[in-house]
Amino acid sequence: MEFKKCPHCERELPKTAFDIHKKEKCGVFWICKECRKIYDKGKPWKKFKTNWKKKPARYLSLKYDGIGRRIKVKDSYKNRKLLFTRQEFIDFGMNDRNYLRLHEQWLKADCIVRLSPSVDRIDNNGDYALDNIQFLTLSENTKKGFIDRRIWTQANPPYI
Repeated sequence: MEFKKCPHCERELPKTAFDIHKKEKCGVFWICKECRKIYDKGKPWKKFKTNWKKKPARYLSLKYDGIGRRIKVKDSYKNRKLLFTRQEFIDFGMNDRNYLRLHEQWLKADCIVRLSPSVDRIDNNGDYALDNIQFLTLSENTKKGFIDRRIWTQANPPYI
């Protein structure tokens, strides 16, 4: 039986105590079912689902949460640091013409996922710092990540 640590309650639990999430590396949601129920109770989800996309600052706040979660949960991000506060990140984004343009285009395109604004680290070996991030569409960021991984793999072939 496989186990996973819930970062919310910090208990080591069997994977069956987590909801299935195919996009996660380990195949399960990032917090256990129990914590997820508590976490979800405090959210006005119906209002949240309809309004959060329209407000650029709220979307940035969610992106900030995603960065923090990625650093805590994903092994490949464990050595990365978050060097700005939520408010600094929101202020940075709200003063970035590129982010505001991307957000507006995304809304006009009926919030197509591949066009959603995404946070990209300019130097992938660097931390999350305001001078090391830029806003791209999700599809541009995905392509950039694929190209970076391919270049790294070619430069560092596996041992045979």
